[in-house]
This record gives sequence, structure tokens and C-alpha cells, in this order.
Amino acid sequence: MNGRKAIYDYIKEALDDQGNLPEDFSLPEENEKSEENMNGLKFAPGAMDGIILYHFGPSSDKDNEERILLKEAIETAANGSEEEAFDKIEEYAKKAHAISDMDVLVNHIIKHQSVYAPDKIFKFACRLITMGTRVEAVKIGMGILELFRTNEMPKVKDTIRMLSQYDEFALFGCFLILSGWDNRDEELLEIAKKNHGWGRIHAVARIAPASEEIKEWLLIHGVHNGILSNYSAMACFHKADVRNLLEQSLTAEQLEGCTDIIEALMGEQPMSGISELDDGEEILLKYLAILDHTNDITDRQKEVIEKIREYGMEYFEADSKLNQYFKGEI
Repeated sequence: MNGRKAIYDYIKEALDDQGNLPEDFSLPEENEKSEENMNGLKFAPGAMDGIILYHFGPSSDKDNEERILLKEAIETAANGSEEEAFDKIEEYAKKAHAISDMDVLVNHIIKHQSVYAPDKIFKFACRLITMGTRVEAVKIGMGILELFRTNEMPKVKDTIRMLSQYDEFALFGCFLILSGWDNRDEELLEIAKKNHGWGRIHAVARIAPASEEIKEWLLIHGVHNGILSNYSAMACFHKADVRNLLEQSLTAEQLEGCTDIIEALMGEQPMSGISELDDGEEILLKYLAILDHTNDITDRQKEVIEKIREYGMEYFEADSKLNQYFKGEI
């Protein structure tokens, strides 16, 4: 053991009376320290996983020093030397990212399942999520648990739910939920609601609009993530069925939700937005038509109208319907 306090304990002690993690919670820097912030860079919780997923693409499946250390740790745990294995994972967590190596590790465990005792691997994973002192060590434990039927383990599920309230662990919580939990979309909605940064982005990307409650939440809150609304704009557009909503009579709250999503779609960076839709111009015209028949247009909506005008000048031909609209020609 390294003498540091477990991340599980930091999070558990920070919960309020309702069992929720305060929005401004953060771990002590030494628990999150990695090569990036040791070199003077500081990332928001969950940012490195988000950057790797959205910008770097799939990692190589070739072994490197960190992956060799991971495999050694699992073999050590399977042989019963859990303390030594724990130290190896904590060492790995100082310099690597679980999101890049998790598939390789899981495949390694599956390949050697005839010699790796499942009970020892499971016990080791539980130790990592409850006693790990570095975020990447906890993630490794969460990732390993995908191999087990955690849906039938209430205590494990409660631990995962608690950890997943923190943006840094929400993605791995999503993975576990999608590995076979009951009511998975309701569980993902809770992660989305309780996270306000990268965790919300990851949950929104993976949730299915399985109920009107989910669709409504995605419409009103889905793109509000404290990072960049564009990351979730396309997912919210489709899952909240904005295309269909623009054909209907909207409440003020629904119109505001459509406004948020359309504004985010016009960002076009880092994710494609309106330009990815075959009927993107028509979507913008339908939104403008609704505002044309709205008595009290808000200042924010006026700002979005101006953004649409500027977007049309940049992305559409001069004689497009959208540009004709702003010239008063249609």
C-alpha cells in the first residue's frame, strides 16, 4: 500500500444527505496526478478520456511497457499475490490511461480464463474500485468488472453508481451499465443528471430515448455539459426528436431546448453539426418559421437568429433559401 487515502473514501465522505456528490467536488491533485498534469497541464475530470475517444481514435493493439505491467498485475492477482498486484496497478496508473488499454486487458483475461481463477480476478477488481488511490487504477477495476454479472450484485452496483457521479468515472460506469444492467437507460439518465461535465457527455452519447422522460430531459438539458455543447448536439437532436418537434406547437421550455440544440449544431467543431444533416437548411428554416409566429422572442433567441444568418452566409450558397429568407425574398 502507498499510504494514500482511497478515492472511494473521498467520494463517499463528500456525499450530501441525499447521497449526491456536490457539483464542485474534485479529488486532491495527488490522486489524479499523471504525466499530463505533472508536466504542468491540468485537465478537467474525465477530459483525457474524452479527448482520447473523440480526437485520437482507436489505440494500437500492440503491447507497450504499460500494457505489459497491466498483464503482469493480473497474472500476479490470479496467483494470489493481491498486494503486489495492487501496487503494480497503482504504478501503471501514474503514467497511463485505462481507456487506451482496457480492451487489450479484457481480451487478455478472456484468453487466459482457463488459468485465471474468476473469484480472484473479481476480488481484485473490487479491491481496485474501493481501495485504489489513483483514478486510472479505479477505472481498471471498473473495466474488469464488465466481465462479471454485476447486475446481480446490488452492493457492487451501488458502488458503481456512487463512483459514476464523478465525471472522471462516469464513462466506465456507462460501460458497466451497458454490459447487462436492468433499466439501463434509466441508470444512464441518472449518470447524465448527476454529472455536469464529461460524464454527462458520455452518458448522453450512450443513452437511448426509451421514454418520454428521457427525451424531454435530453431536449431541455442534454447539451448543457460545462465543456462544449457541440459534443452532445447531434445526439440530442436525434434522440429528442427535434426534427419532429419543429413540426409541432411547442411550449416555451421546448422551444428553448430546440434553441439550445440548434445553436450547438451550428458550432460544427469539434463535431459536425448542421452540415451533417441532409435537411440542415430546412431544419433552420423551420426553426425560424416558429420564431416568426412567436409573440415574445427572447434576447437569446434573437442572438441565435443572428447566428443562423451568419451561418447561412458561411455554409450556404448566396441564393439558398436560407439566405433568401434573410434578404426578405421568401
